[in-house]
Amino acid sequence: MVNITIPADKFPGLAYDGTKTFAGVLQSNFTAKDIMGRNIGISKNWNDQYAAQIARDYTKRILPTISLLFGNQKPMHEYREEDFNAILNELTRVHHYEDSSIQRYRRHLWCVYKSGVQQNEYPDNIMWDIPEEEENEENQEQTRQKTLTRIRKSFSIHEDILMLKWFCSLDPATATGEEIGLGMMYFLGVRDNEACGASFGDFKIMHNHPDMAIFTIGNTTSIGSHSLKPGGKSSNAPRQLPLHTYFYNYIMKRKEHVQNQIAHGHISLPQGIESIDMLPADLREQ
Repeated sequence: MVNITIPADKFPGLAYDGTKTFAGVLQSNFTAKDIMGRNIGISKNWNDQYAAQIARDYTKRILPTISLLFGNQKPMHEYREEDFNAILNELTRVHHYEDSSIQRYRRHLWCVYKSGVQQNEYPDNIMWDIPEEEENEENQEQTRQKTLTRIRKSFSIHEDILMLKWFCSLDPATATGEEIGLGMMYFLGVRDNEACGASFGDFKIMHNHPDMAIFTIGNTTSIGSHSLKPGGKSSNAPRQLPLHTYFYNYIMKRKEHVQNQIAHGHISLPQGIESIDMLPADLREQ
């Protein structure tokens, strides 16, 4: 079982805020044992020779590049996708790696980051979907294309929680139109042009069930514009959907804010719009 040795003077394990750095997470999780003495760390699926090679990738390539780009005390929880992409771009620039090598380094970055997420040391702010084990050469290109092009049908539980936390943090009065549209797509499962075509009047309480709300899709928008058109992409576009109470109340708070802006002259009803119910739900004061 191979351990990794990281010089703490060059790559400290703790960041300036007292949390772990990339080097700290790597050192802690490269090799970890369960109560039976089995390796459950990052290197659990590697033989000693391969683990030693990857350890060198980390200490000779990845950690020096991180130190060059971000210093040696950047907290792991601050990393975002663009940071990891910057590391990969720098490795390519300096070492002229082929795509297959960069995909290997991408996996190295993700394995360390994911191990900290699994230990609840920080939330997943990158959410890459990369296999932990490297496949044989003939399947690598197929795996790469699948990773880059696959469209998943649902979020993981962790991603759902992140999405809910993000949306609940938005103020109904100041959220952007794009954020409101994403909220509609998340809570209702509608298409982007269906969300863009939604008006305040499309959100209603059911007459016979005052404890339940619905969203009626009657209009969509044309691609690349806000021009409304009846119907949608498919024959089932016009329909009614049950609406989560939280999201209904959120839209009503936004509607109330827009109504106040109209009353105070900050927003004017466009020609042909007779009431706030005809205004787009993603409208906000400019």
